[in-house]
Amino acid sequence: MAGVNDIKVSDYESEYAFYNFILPKIKRDFFHSEEWENIRNIILERDLYTCQECGADCKSNKDPQIDHIEPITRNWEKRLDPKNLQVLCSDCNRLKSNNYSDYTVHLIEQLKPLIKLKEKINLIHNAIQDIEYEFKDIEKMFKNILKEKVHETYKNYEELNNERQTATA
Repeated sequence: MAGVNDIKVSDYESEYAFYNFILPKIKRDFFHSEEWENIRNIILERDLYTCQECGADCKSNKDPQIDHIEPITRNWEKRLDPKNLQVLCSDCNRLKSNNYSDYTVHLIEQLKPLIKLKEKINLIHNAIQDIEYEFKDIEKMFKNILKEKVHETYKNYEELNNERQTATA
């Protein structure tokens, strides 16, 4: 009769077993641990019960979410690192957890007002540049007009001076 150690398991089967049976138990035990409850409370206080993505107040929510910025499935060592933890509202956490592209779409929706503001700033910047060019053109016109007036005034002065000299001679 074959023993447990005699069973050959492929890498795929080992990985499948780990992610579907072993890791869920490890995570469940971790999320019910006293160390998790302690760090969870510290992060809630640090972030003032405020979602770090959308700014929602999570204090009224019965179960504010503590998110691992880098998931524990990628880096188990950071599971209790305060720099890797943040408060998220359930919507932001669900969007981030379910699908990165959904999460990206959610963030883009939140950034749309800033994108519109940047577009307005660019329009204002372009308008200012246009005005600067117009002022430079106006400045050139005034310089030319001033040159002409100075030249005309000097010419008139010379004519008057010549007339006086002729009249006194």
